[in-house]
Amino acid sequence: QGAPEPEVRVHNRTLGNVRDAVVGNRYFRATDVPLALGVNRIEVVATDRHGNTRTRARTVTRIAAGTARLTLLSGDGQH
Repeated sequence: QGAPEPEVRVHNRTLGNVRDAVVGNRYFRATDVPLALGVNRIEVVATDRHGNTRTRARTVTRIAAGTARLTLLSGDGQH
C-alpha cells in the first residue's frame, strides 16, 4: 500500500479564507471556495504526515454576472 494522502487546504489570499479539500487517489477537490469580483490569489498547500509542505499559487479572475465569459457545461462536480 502507498503512502497516506496528504492534507490539502485551499487559501484565497485575497479574501483571507481557507477551505479543506477532499483528497483521494493523488487528486484533491475543494468546493465552495469564495471568490471576490476581480483578481483572486489562490494558494493550495499540501502537507504530508511528516509535516513536509508543497505550495502552488494561481491567480483566478471572477467576472460579474452578465458579462461575456466561458461557461462550464459539464465535468467535475457539475450538475
